[in-house]
Amino acid sequence: MCWRWAIAGIIGVVSIVHAGIYSPDEEPALIDKEGKAKALPFETFRVVLEDYRQIAVPVLNSQQRQSYLKIREELFSKRSRATTEELIRLSAVLLRLREFENALEVLQLARSRDPRNFVVQSHLAMALHMMGDPNAARYQDGALSLRVRELPGLSPEQTTWFLRVEKIFYDLLKSRFREQRDRGPRAPVETLDPIFPVNFVGESGNFEPGTIAQAERAKLPDDAMAIVQQLLLWMPEDARLYWLLGELYNAQGDLKAASTILDQCEDARRFYTPQLRAHRIAVKDALASQMTRVEQKPASWLDHPEILWAAGAIALLILTPLVYLQLRQVRRKWFGDCQTGL
Repeated sequence: MCWRWAIAGIIGVVSIVHAGIYSPDEEPALIDKEGKAKALPFETFRVVLEDYRQIAVPVLNSQQRQSYLKIREELFSKRSRATTEELIRLSAVLLRLREFENALEVLQLARSRDPRNFVVQSHLAMALHMMGDPNAARYQDGALSLRVRELPGLSPEQTTWFLRVEKIFYDLLKSRFREQRDRGPRAPVETLDPIFPVNFVGESGNFEPGTIAQAERAKLPDDAMAIVQQLLLWMPEDARLYWLLGELYNAQGDLKAASTILDQCEDARRFYTPQLRAHRIAVKDALASQMTRVEQKPASWLDHPEILWAAGAIALLILTPLVYLQLRQVRRKWFGDCQTGL
C-alpha cells in the first residue's frame, strides 16, 4: 500500500469524490488498465485536489481528515510491531496529515526491515522533499535504481506509466536542488519547473493567451496534463506545479481553467512571480474579451427556435380564415351559391 498509489485510486466524478488510502480494488483515476493516461476534467480535478489539501487543515475537520486521523490512531500506537505494509499505509496517512517528522520515523523503521522496498524509498523521498531536505533526490534515485517491474494493485501498463511519472518527479527534485544550490534556498521562484523541454510562447515568440506555437506544442508529451495532475495529487500544496498546470490549460486553449488556476496561485496560495502576474493579466483580459464578443453577438432567430414556433402559430391563426374564405369563393364560382355547408 502506498499513498501515491492511494491518490491514483481516486475515482473522480463531478458530484462525488471517492478518495482514500490505496486498496487493490480501486482503479487509478488518471490511467486505465491498458496504460492509457487521461487527465481529469478541470472542475473534477479541482475538487479532488482541494479535497486532499483539506486533509491537513485541522480547522476544517473534513470527513477525509477524520478518516485519516482514525487510521493514524489505529496504527501509530502499534508501529513498533506493525508489518511493513501497515507502516507504509501509516506513512501515507502521516504524509497526508503533513506530520513529516512522524512519517520519517515510521519510514526509517520500515526501511530497516525492507531496505529494497520501492514504496518505502519513494515515500522517504517525498517526506524529505516536503521537509525541504536536499537528500530527497538521492532517495528517489535509490527507489528508481531498484528497477521494479510491478507495483501493488497496478497492471504492468499502469506500473510503467507511474514509474515514468516517478522519473519526472526525480527530475523535478534535481532541478529544484540545483536551483537552490546556485541561487540560494531563499531565492524567489521566477520560472516554471523545467520538467518539459518547452517554452510557453506563441508563434510570435511571446506569451499568447489561449495558444502555443506548434513547434513548442510538439515538445509536450500527449499525457502532459495527466502527468502534472498526478504530481499535484501527490503534492497538492505545490503552487509552482499548479502554475505549470495553468500554463498547460492555456496552451490547450482553455482560458477559463487557466485563468482560475493563475488567480488561485496568487490569491489563495500567495505565490507570486513577475511572469505569473503578466500571464495572469493577459489571460484574464483575453477571457473578458472573449465573453464580451459572445454577449455582443448579433441576435438571430436561428438561435431561438421558440420564436419560429410562435411566428408559425400566429401565421396559422391569420391564414386559416383567409384560406376558408378563398375556398368558399372557389366553390361558389364552380357550383353556384348553393347550400354546401360553406
